[in-house]
Amino acid sequence: MDELRWYLSDLVREIMEKHGIEETAYSLETVREGAVCLIPSDHGFLVNGGGDEESEQEDFYRGCRELFLRIFRADETAETAMQEFLTRTLDLPVIMKGPSVSGLEARIRKCQEEMEALEKKALEPDGQKWKAKLNLDRIYLEGLLKNLKDTDKKRYEKIKTEII
Repeated sequence: MDELRWYLSDLVREIMEKHGIEETAYSLETVREGAVCLIPSDHGFLVNGGGDEESEQEDFYRGCRELFLRIFRADETAETAMQEFLTRTLDLPVIMKGPSVSGLEARIRKCQEEMEALEKKALEPDGQKWKAKLNLDRIYLEGLLKNLKDTDKKRYEKIKTEII
């Protein structure tokens, strides 16, 4: 399910970018102050922000509909965005043959977190095995970054500044 959600998140980001919506205006992963947020929950997706009360939507489609309505505030623009989203989901089998930008970013962040923990363990007296794991993670991170660069240079530049 995570893999599918990453591809759907990529589609939402494409639509937002197409309509000139900055990434600071919305979040697809966590609650962020001042942003309209669409967050996975135990029973579906929570949508909050945008001046409306938090609502829980039962699936990604309804969550996106609510997200677009809160972001665009104009029914026609929200409807256009939703139509674009639905049309693009028809392309999912083709899109999923390539890497998901959101998925790559999630793996890069997780790898970075693991490397930070390994760096601390590598400083311990018996840290040799941790150093070996750290070196392997560096190679993995380089591969993930290269894959992201080949897929989306703009997102690559953004994440590269975040992890350095």
